[in-house]
Amino acid sequence: MRADQWRQRCPARDICSVQLKRSILCRGAVHPRSGFGFVALPVDESAHEMTCRRLTACRAAFHTVTTESMMMRTPLLTLCAVAVFALSGCKLVKNPADGEQAVSAGASGDNVRTEQRIADTFETQLLPWVEDKALDFAALKAALAQGLDAAGEAHGNRGSGAGAAWNFAVTDTGTVVSANLESRARIADLDIDGDGAADITVQLGPVIRGNALRDFAPFYNFDDFRDQIEFAKLGRALNDRISAMLELPEGDLIGRSMAFIGVVPLKKADEAMILTPTRLDVMP
Repeated sequence: MRADQWRQRCPARDICSVQLKRSILCRGAVHPRSGFGFVALPVDESAHEMTCRRLTACRAAFHTVTTESMMMRTPLLTLCAVAVFALSGCKLVKNPADGEQAVSAGASGDNVRTEQRIADTFETQLLPWVEDKALDFAALKAALAQGLDAAGEAHGNRGSGAGAAWNFAVTDTGTVVSANLESRARIADLDIDGDGAADITVQLGPVIRGNALRDFAPFYNFDDFRDQIEFAKLGRALNDRISAMLELPEGDLIGRSMAFIGVVPLKKADEAMILTPTRLDVMP
């Protein structure tokens, strides 16, 4: 039998090579100079058939062991795949410290988050930001004369949403020419340029309207909030915080001087200015 014929009849020759070597060597089927390269010399048919049967048995055993091993590994691989896909949709959440309660990411957590934002930013960021950016009344009017958008780009900050007002910080001193102290939304009208007419209206609380303080600060970004409702809650909370700080003297305010720092929202360059103050000082 030629070597190529032997290879065709024994396709499993690469399996259990030790068994193959032993079988053929015992039959004298491998030339001494050929090593174990499977260059065979003629052997009797019975010896060859015995070798093939042994190889076939080895191949079957190898196939069985391999199949069982894969069957054992398949459930484990399946479980790993399921775990990976499941974790890909998960979000890591920080566990609250001992004694802390987890804050809901929904509407029930709005008040807690709002209080924390104010605690973190009101005195350390918002009040210094307004004071640092404030223009006096004459400078603001001069900037507005060049156009609302130009003045806003240079000195203001715009609220979120289409058509939102530009918000400007302003500081000055004026004389109270009229006041309404009977309403919960108290106001005082000030003459700043000395012509006897009101130039700006100052909100005195306890009800303060608008979101000028929130919208003037660039660090209150709408994208950081759950939705518009939570964003609105911050605006009201800032107004309430300011209202609690305002102190007015007893008696009539008309004729008194009032120094102020605060923010005015404007949608038109020539519209009336209504100030949300961050500081007020009323002189005798």
